[in-house]
Amino acid sequence: MGDDEGINKVLGNKLVTAIARSEEYSAVERTAAFLSELGKEQKYQRTGAVDDDEISRLGKQFGVQYVCVAAVTEAFNEKYLSARLINVESAQVERTASSSGAIQSLENLVSAANSVSDNLLANLEKGTLSNSKKVAVYVVKNDAGKDIGRVLGDKLVAGFTNSGRYIAIERTNSFLSQLSKEQNYQQSGAVDDNELSRLGKQFGVEYVCVADISDVLGEKYISARLINVETAEVVNSYDVGGPMIDMNSCLKMANEIAQNLAQGTFEEQAQDARIKAEKEARLQREQAEREEQIKQQKEEELRRIEQQQQIQESAENIAESISELVNVLTTGSANPTYSITVYNHKNSTYKIHFGDNMLGYVQGGRWHTFTVSKNLYGTLKATQSNGYILYPTVYSYSIPQQTKSTNIELHIQ
Repeated sequence: MGDDEGINKVLGNKLVTAIARSEEYSAVERTAAFLSELGKEQKYQRTGAVDDDEISRLGKQFGVQYVCVAAVTEAFNEKYLSARLINVESAQVERTASSSGAIQSLENLVSAANSVSDNLLANLEKGTLSNSKKVAVYVVKNDAGKDIGRVLGDKLVAGFTNSGRYIAIERTNSFLSQLSKEQNYQQSGAVDDNELSRLGKQFGVEYVCVADISDVLGEKYISARLINVETAEVVNSYDVGGPMIDMNSCLKMANEIAQNLAQGTFEEQAQDARIKAEKEARLQREQAEREEQIKQQKEEELRRIEQQQQIQESAENIAESISELVNVLTTGSANPTYSITVYNHKNSTYKIHFGDNMLGYVQGGRWHTFTVSKNLYGTLKATQSNGYILYPTVYSYSIPQQTKSTNIELHIQ
């Protein structure tokens, strides 16, 4: 058994095992049967290639609903393993998976085959839109794309399938079969978009994706365009170029082409951009409204706190007023006072001071009562007075702040 045959066998077995273990599908191995039937086809005999429509026809013949097609492509001394699940009723590719790298051992091969089989069943189709269009993929065959045409075709089919916009069908060999009958194509190998549009209608699709690989100044140049078969108008196109020295650079360029074409027509992309801009503007408005609402809530909370503080202050003022009123009612005065009675047992007159306030005089052998506000406190002094001469004899009594006494006596003896 050769290496390629062995690789195909490992990949096929891994796919059968993964499908058999899944709850969604039942597996039937039909590789030999497919090859037997395909061997009768003149086109397959010439090229060894087969399109999805032919696979679909054989799937119906074998009584299955889906056909899993696996392929191994070699480029840059590396292996590219790919698989796609085809609905035999519509010839539609529903799922795709691939893996690539230098396969230098059986362990590498088993790992790559497991990756393809697991991803094929795990990565479900994103779901097609209600207005999904059928697109046929055609990769122009030439020497420049000899090794990488299959990789590019797979990536284009995967990109269209996963976008949800399109139902992808690989039709490279069908196009070549029909084009080979055309005299112009036989003479020059070239084909114009009108002819591709005609063939697209014949194959029952709405778009044709045609990709071409060229050698330019020692580098690879890949171009692809999406053609509306009804109008033969190019509705999307993309190209990429650069050095292609290994499988990674090949896949990078193929993925870039596929991702950009799968975004839809120029008109659809413009519409998507408008929708995106409108959505972003709406989100910004909603964000601004939320921020304004939060701001208003904070301001309202501050106003509520201020009102509570004002209410608290008002309550304290009311309590203070009530306390003053109680004092008035109990003391008969709005300004609470207490009495200071000074008894002068001397013959001389004494001057009476309370703190910095001069209350008056008390003559010798007499007494006098002074009324003092309770807001005042300090030292009560009696100083001997004879005209303007103050004698050093001083009598004092310290009255504490907020004294509870209502009558205080000072005796001068």
